[in-house]
Amino acid sequence: MLVFALPFLLALAACGPSEEWTENQNIGNTAYQTGDFAAAEASFQAALAIAQEGWVTYPFVAISLDSLALVRTQLAQYPEAELYIRQALSMTEDAVGQSTSEYATRLSNLGNALHRQGRSNEAAQALTRALAIQSEVLGEDHTDAAITLNNLGEAQRGMGQLRDAEQSLNHAVAIAKSKLGEAHPNHGIFLNNLAGVLNDQGRFAESERMFERALQILQAGLNRGHPTIARAMEELAESYGTNGKFDLAETMFAQALDSTEQFYGPHHPRIAEILTKYAVMLRAADRSPEAMSMEARALVITGGTP
Repeated sequence: MLVFALPFLLALAACGPSEEWTENQNIGNTAYQTGDFAAAEASFQAALAIAQEGWVTYPFVAISLDSLALVRTQLAQYPEAELYIRQALSMTEDAVGQSTSEYATRLSNLGNALHRQGRSNEAAQALTRALAIQSEVLGEDHTDAAITLNNLGEAQRGMGQLRDAEQSLNHAVAIAKSKLGEAHPNHGIFLNNLAGVLNDQGRFAESERMFERALQILQAGLNRGHPTIARAMEELAESYGTNGKFDLAETMFAQALDSTEQFYGPHHPRIAEILTKYAVMLRAADRSPEAMSMEARALVITGGTP
C-alpha cells in the first residue's frame, strides 16, 4: 500500500484565495471520504478554476491539483493522476524551488503514481531524490520521510530488491512507531507492507503474524469500510492461502470483497484485483469451478472476454 501526501491541504483550508475555493475544497474532501469520487472531482475542479483566476495562485492551484490526483489514484486512473502531480510539481518548483519539503512531498507523490503504473525504476529514482531532500530539510526521522520510505520500499519490492525494500520499510515502521505511536494508521500501513516483503522472501509464518497485527491496527484506527482495511484483509487472505489455511483465507477474501464493493461499487478495478487473487486461492484449495467463476467476473470488469 502506497501513501499519498497532501501538502498544505488542511493547514490552508481556512485561508484560501476565497471562501468559494475553501468551500469547494471542503465539499470535495467530504465527498472523497465517503467514496463519492464523481462529486469529489467536480468540487475539486471547481476549486481549481477559482484558484487559477486568483491573484495569488500558489499554493492553492497546486492543492487542488493534488486533490484531483488523489481522486484519479483511487479510480485507478494513474496516468491522469501523474499529469496532475506533474503540474503541481512544476508549479511548486517555480514558486519555492526544489530544496523544499513541499517539492519533496509532491515528488514522492509522483513516485507513487509511477510505481502504480509498473514503472518501479522511475518511481525509485523520484522517491530516492525526494527522500534526500526531506532528510536534508526535515531530518531523516521526520514523518514525511517515513511516507517516502514506505513508497520507496514498495518500489524496491516491485523491482525485486527485497533486502533494500525491507530496510526502507523497517525504517518507515520505526519512525511511525516512534513519532506517531503504534496505533496510528500509517504504522499499520507500513507494517503491512513490510509483511509483504517478508512474505516475498519466503518468511511466511513471520509475515502472517505481521499482516494480522497490521490489520488490527488499521481496523482500530480507521473508519469501518475504509479501503485501506479491505486491502489489508486481501493481503492477509493471500498469506493464509499461502500457508494452506484456506478457510481463513476464504473468510478474509469475502470480507475484503464485500467491503471494497460497498466503497467503490461492483465494477471498480479493485474488485477485479481481489477476484483474481481469490481465484488463485480457490485453485490451490482444489475448487477450480468456483475459481473459474471468479476469473470470469474479473475479466468482465477489466474488459476482457470471460
